[in-house]
Amino acid sequence: MAKFLRVPLAVVVGVAVGSAVNMGLIMVSGKVVPPPAGGDVTSMEGLKASMHLFEPRHFIFPFAAHALGTFVGALIAALLVPARSVIAARAVGGLFLLGGKP
Repeated sequence: MAKFLRVPLAVVVGVAVGSAVNMGLIMVSGKVVPPPAGGDVTSMEGLKASMHLFEPRHFIFPFAAHALGTFVGALIAALLVPARSVIAARAVGGLFLLGGKP
């Protein structure tokens, strides 16, 4: 494979794998830590209205999902391009940072 394609492809693979990890943890979070009783989390309005019912334990999985998704994606990208691992890992981290921007 051409050397100039390795870093962009590693970044794309890293973002895809990291996103899958993030999504998997978010999908599981509702089963491990159920939403608060009386809270409607199916719509944005219901979520805003029931935010006062959330406890710190309800925020563990979203934090872990974003942190682990970014870490795994950067790790995969770094392992795919050992010669330029820092560039690929930082690119994945930067893309996840931009993705989290409101």
